[in-house]
Amino acid sequence: MTESPRPPEHGPHWRMAQAIIGALTVAMGIFLFGLFWWIYADKGMFSPVGPFFAAGLVVMGFGLFAFGGYREERLRRGESLEGRAGLALLTPRWWALLLLWLASGALYALALWRGWIVP
Repeated sequence: MTESPRPPEHGPHWRMAQAIIGALTVAMGIFLFGLFWWIYADKGMFSPVGPFFAAGLVVMGFGLFAFGGYREERLRRGESLEGRAGLALLTPRWWALLLLWLASGALYALALWRGWIVP
């Protein structure tokens, strides 16, 4: 069995780029939260997909800003990526963020739909 080549080490510039992209993603998600609220409050139109998308941007952007990528997290811990693909790469922290995304998206969609946060 041959040893798989190690991926290139990403320096502090890569981590800074992830943090900037994460912050921009959070900002876009917050903008979309407000946009979907305004569309529902002003026009009376509601899409259940929009709140999930906005919540996903906020939660996943925060995760990328605060923790970095799940792939890099596994590599920092010295874990092998061999034999892992897709959802198997997610760490427990990223599984928690995924569940938080689904819960916050569902709560925001429900709050809009029921009129709890619309004036």
